[in-house]
Amino acid sequence: MNEKWFDTAARVGARIIELLHWIAAATLAALLIFSFFFAQDIGAVLAEGVAKAGSEELASYGFRVALVVDDAARGVSLAAFRLFLGGAAITLSLMAMVFRNVYLILRNTRGGTPFVPDNIRMLREIGWFSIAQPAVGLVVSVLVQLTCGIGRVDASVDIDSLIIGLLALCLTRVFARGMQLERDTEGLL
Repeated sequence: MNEKWFDTAARVGARIIELLHWIAAATLAALLIFSFFFAQDIGAVLAEGVAKAGSEELASYGFRVALVVDDAARGVSLAAFRLFLGGAAITLSLMAMVFRNVYLILRNTRGGTPFVPDNIRMLREIGWFSIAQPAVGLVVSVLVQLTCGIGRVDASVDIDSLIIGLLALCLTRVFARGMQLERDTEGLL
């Protein structure tokens, strides 16, 4: 009974988290688009926030950009803000795909074996999506430095999801071996 309740809760939770990630990614993409039409208003709000705090750090899954007041433009670098929005939207989309695959794996294993080709493929995708996150952050960090000037805006990337992605890819090999062993034992019976 407890196991069935946990499976249901995990599937529902994965689906909700997936949906929240898609909503957040769409919101950031919309804000990115609006930043081109309402640049002055968004720049003023950002500059006011940074002026109060001294600097404003934006973060998404280990990818960080610290906005500081740009003396030449008398405001916050909108280019850094826009690059962060684009990178964060991509990162959130990748995480939505991770939770989508988690949901599908949990759904596929209800009452059956986890060692099926679809689950192995989805677990491999989880690994690649996780590895792509710091790669996106690294590319955007380099673009922020090139666009705003090296050393003018602080951008950094954590590699935690890289490690998780590598672990998922290793688990893919274990699941593939489990599927092969399961097929071999079915042939013996």
